[in-house]
Amino acid sequence: MLNDEFKQRYTTIPFAIYKARDVDGAQEVIAHYHREIELIAIIEGSAEFYINSKCYFAKKGDILIIPPYALHKKEL
Repeated sequence: MLNDEFKQRYTTIPFAIYKARDVDGAQEVIAHYHREIELIAIIEGSAEFYINSKCYFAKKGDILIIPPYALHKKEL
C-alpha cells in the first residue's frame, strides 16, 4: 500500500485491498501511514506489528485493524 500502489482502489469509502502472502518471509517495510483503514488477517504463521509505536503480536486467526493515519509497520 506504500505510495498508493494498490491493486484495487476504493471509489466511495476509504478502503483498499492489497493481498500479501508469506508474511513471515516479507521484506522489511518502513513505518508508514495512509488515509485508508487497513485490515490484516493472519491466515497462517505469526508476525509482530508496530502500530503507533505499540507492539502487537499476531498469530493465525487474528485480525488487526489499523485506523487511518496510524503509523505502522511489520517487524522482521
